[in-house]
Amino acid sequence: MEILIPHNTSSPKSRLSELMTEEERREFAELMLQDVLTAVKGVGSRFRVLKERGELNEILKESIRDQETLILMSDLPLVSEDILRGILSNPSEVVIAPGRRGGTNAILLRRAFDFEFQFEGASFIRHILEAMRKNMSVSIYDSFYLSCDIDYPSDLIDLWIHGRGKSAEYLRERFILDERAMTLRRIPR
Repeated sequence: MEILIPHNTSSPKSRLSELMTEEERREFAELMLQDVLTAVKGVGSRFRVLKERGELNEILKESIRDQETLILMSDLPLVSEDILRGILSNPSEVVIAPGRRGGTNAILLRRAFDFEFQFEGASFIRHILEAMRKNMSVSIYDSFYLSCDIDYPSDLIDLWIHGRGKSAEYLRERFILDERAMTLRRIPR
């Protein structure tokens, strides 16, 4: 069993540029990765962080080895060891965890086979269809915390409210929650 964690190092979290500088986004992306790694290390599986400098689907295809593999995005700071154990305990050949906007935040492949990854946009349904085309049993792992990938400023609210890790601390040190507008505002320094 191996866990692959794609991590964008070239221009991380550019959609957060209205709230954070480039340096802050880099630091924040690294802290989210650390939060993900804390959960991953808790399950005791081998893992690799894939420095994403190119097309994600090709990187994954080249990185998969002949073994059970979980692909877990690095911008899931609310993921926990318990959530990962829940995915790994599912007996289906393919287990897919959706994101809130139709993407795929995690996908478990029980055995290596010629799986065409289709990350980007509404990949969740495309991954289900790909598994069905390959006659693989498929399960959906539905988890609020696992669905909370951080791409847009509005996504930060869930992390600010529910987060317990380093990335949530980072946010709370710099932003306050405007409960009326349900937005984050920078704390004046």
